[in-house]
Order: sequence, then structure tokens, then C-alpha cells
Amino acid sequence: MAAPRDAALTRPALEVMTTDLFQAWVELRLPDGTTQRWNIRQDALVWPD
Repeated sequence: MAAPRDAALTRPALEVMTTDLFQAWVELRLPDGTTQRWNIRQDALVWPD
């Protein structure tokens, strides 16, 4: 399914490392037009690249 044209969150992804470990990320489009990638890990740690 395609994201709406005005969607601020783009390119979601999920990487499964083992049966217990995963990392997901999404790109966030900022008001100035740049993007920032945010990550979340299975233990709820969230950080930007």
C-alpha cells in the first residue's frame, strides 16, 4: 500500500536478526524537507541515525 503524498513517515522497515531480536526503522520527513531515520529495537530503545 502506498503512503499518502503528505505522509511524514516513509520507508518503514523491519529486520529480524534472530527469533528474539529485531530492529525496525522509519524515515521521518521534517518541515524543512530533510529526512531523519529513527530506529526502534525489541527492548524499546529508540534513537535517530
